[in-house]
Amino acid sequence: MEFYATVPKSKKGKTRIVGVAVAFDAATINTFYALEKVKKDEYLQNVDYDEVLKKLAGSNASWKITRSQKRSFESKHLLGLPRMW
Repeated sequence: MEFYATVPKSKKGKTRIVGVAVAFDAATINTFYALEKVKKDEYLQNVDYDEVLKKLAGSNASWKITRSQKRSFESKHLLGLPRMW
């Protein structure tokens, strides 16, 4: 439970649990589950991010885009099924 409570305050894909820094970025998750790194392919290069946002959060949400082009939105905008997931 502490992980879920601290993630919203996390920075750079890391959070603190019982005083220990825990990474939860893509590379760490892939290593933990022994997954291959996703290669960039035609699908990933042609993603309609506005359509993704609309499906996950409806029309009330908007993307926050960092200088490095990372996208995020506030979880309070998630629709029913994505919110439960």
